Amino acid sequence: MLISFTFRHMDSNDGMREYAKQKLMKIKKYMDSPAEAHVVLSVEKFRNIAEVTIKGEGVSINGEERSDDMYSAIDNVMDKIGRQIKRHRGKIRRHKSGQVAER
Repeated sequence: MLISFTFRHMDSNDGMREYAKQKLMKIKKYMDSPAEAHVVLSVEKFRNIAEVTIKGEGVSINGEERSDDMYSAIDNVMDKIGRQIKRHRGKIRRHKSGQVAER
């Protein structure tokens, strides 16, 4: 998985980068083909914002989360992305199983 990071209105932090990378590697097991992920971590006044976009398998999955703590924002957005990927895989499996049964 190719992962790119963007930090807005904050300094690049290797700890946050590694934390987000570890969370993305856990999500990677749900994806069949290689994907590209773009992570944007930003700060606006007192809000920490984590945005994740994953492109792969002919689908684009987006998630955004705001929190007082950047690590909790990363956790929450990865949970959202994980649910979206699982839901997408379920739709594909149901569709494929329907095709096999019709033949």
